[in-house]
Amino acid sequence: MALRDEIVGPIVLFFCLFFPMIAGVFIPLLALYYRGMLGWLIIALIIIDYAVPMSRRAWPAYNSAWISPLAAAFRGYTPGNCLKIDPAMTIEKDRKYLFCAHPHGVFGFYVVSVMDFFAGKGIYMTCFAAPILCMLPLARRHFSWMGMMAADAKNMRKMNKNTDYPNNVFWSTPGGIEEAFCVPDAETEQIVVAKRKGFCKIALQCGTDLIPVYGFGNNQFFPVISGNLAPN
Repeated sequence: MALRDEIVGPIVLFFCLFFPMIAGVFIPLLALYYRGMLGWLIIALIIIDYAVPMSRRAWPAYNSAWISPLAAAFRGYTPGNCLKIDPAMTIEKDRKYLFCAHPHGVFGFYVVSVMDFFAGKGIYMTCFAAPILCMLPLARRHFSWMGMMAADAKNMRKMNKNTDYPNNVFWSTPGGIEEAFCVPDAETEQIVVAKRKGFCKIALQCGTDLIPVYGFGNNQFFPVISGNLAPN
């Protein structure tokens, strides 16, 4: 593993995912703490953020600025730089695709390779994520520009019905946060899907192809300390 990848991967991941989440929680608290002119400025920014409609498409330049270095770093983590996408993989313009990925883990590192691959073809897929990410003040704008949307039935159905090429590719991790902690030990793989089949119904209603994805080694890559949860 190159030293560069050891450093760049975690740094970019932190500022891409975890720092905005933390900042989104503390921004309103900062407004209350500082009060005065700075506090009112922060409140004004929050109001503007919620008043301006969210983009329903990724901002290509912004997306690539985060995803490309992440994908390069995670490729460097794998032996022989083997984390690659089959170049024969193609997207048909008259079809829609919903990639359903497991396990959720702390972070599904394989998604950035898929996103980077499609971005090279001018396709910036929409990733359905935890709704809380799309509610955090200011941080939600960051996630929106990267192509994330709340993983609720209304959004998923609307996007699957009203999009055409090159916006016809979607990504979801149905197991959600529950699945992230469904890791009894390093050798056992468990996923949460039996009670989360709403995405299948939406795909049938919208005529979307379901593409199953499994990230082997994802739970080992980002170890999770959790209790022994019953399999689902």
